[in-house]
Amino acid sequence: MPEQEDEEDHSITVQDTGEAIKDTKGKDYFKKFSICFICLKPQTRLDKHLIEHDKHQDNEEVKQLRLTQKNSTERADLLSKLRKRGYFHSNMKVLDEKKGELIVTKRPSVNATKEKIIYTNYLPCTECLGFYHYKDLWRHKCEKLQLDHRPIATARSFLFGSMKPTTGGKFHAKLDLAIETMKKKELGVVIKNDTLLFSYGVWMFTKHETNIDQTAYIMNKLREMARVRLEIDKAKNKNHQFSDLFKGTEFNTIVKAVRTMKKDGPSVCKRIGETLMKMIVVHKGALISSGATGEERKAADDFEWMMEKQWGDLVTVSAQRQLYLNKNQKPASVPFTEDVCKYSDYIDNLLEKTYREFLDGDLTKGRLLMELDLAKMITFNKRRLV
Repeated sequence: MPEQEDEEDHSITVQDTGEAIKDTKGKDYFKKFSICFICLKPQTRLDKHLIEHDKHQDNEEVKQLRLTQKNSTERADLLSKLRKRGYFHSNMKVLDEKKGELIVTKRPSVNATKEKIIYTNYLPCTECLGFYHYKDLWRHKCEKLQLDHRPIATARSFLFGSMKPTTGGKFHAKLDLAIETMKKKELGVVIKNDTLLFSYGVWMFTKHETNIDQTAYIMNKLREMARVRLEIDKAKNKNHQFSDLFKGTEFNTIVKAVRTMKKDGPSVCKRIGETLMKMIVVHKGALISSGATGEERKAADDFEWMMEKQWGDLVTVSAQRQLYLNKNQKPASVPFTEDVCKYSDYIDNLLEKTYREFLDGDLTKGRLLMELDLAKMITFNKRRLV
């Protein structure tokens, strides 16, 4: 995560500990408040607010909170979960409006830190929704996050999916231009009309902003996913959206579609699984931010669980096996003697010229000299095989 602020204008700050306040016994404490995840209003007693507020009684999680015993560990854990969700919704509003205060789980001390506090350095946990400094994210104790080998990349994808979709912008325009230049227009139509797939494409362009132009790589990923969509639409004779397919009940539909694409190559099937895992993170962020029902979020969680536990056995293992067989069955090719001789003579002439230039004092030829020596050794070994 770059420790730089966005180029766009904003007035976002990060909530710090503030100045210590003395309690009645003379001890220091820091003022805190919670955010209600339903009405998004600050509360000093979140449990009392949720239980006693008339308009919150119909919420399923509030009903679950009322059933827990007062001062119990179960109630404390549930309150912590709901408190972080309230902070999350408040933070997403701040990020969308580009003004306000970002509430983080571990507030930085105004006195202890010497680094500039930058809001872009804080990312959400995909499970508990708490915001943590990206350097501390791997220390977070959510079980699923501990199993993630790339927690920062996952958190950034989740955060992007949670933000309100915007039209325009350089990445949006870049993807539009790439779609217009596609040779297979039917794939471009799928990418353009599938909200989640298009959003994932914009995210990929955002992610690779500072890299060498990755347009070909990104469009290849999107074309693969568009072919999956077309395969599913063809099988069911109906147009779908990926957001509707990312449910546990639709997992086998996607598996079946991908397995029929083996004619495109086993490596394609393997790559599709990796892309699906990234897209589901973006999708889950969008669900939480949009206030989706618990059933919709559970359906997405079920799909992600099945991807983690079953995709390997159903798709990846057979694809890797096929790649291994293809590699072993590929006939070994040995170059013709005359081709090796021509190449060897060319290397000898270039080597002699470079060596003379190096002896004359051109030290920049040193690296080329080493590379030519290596090429000569490889050529010698090839001649032994002929």
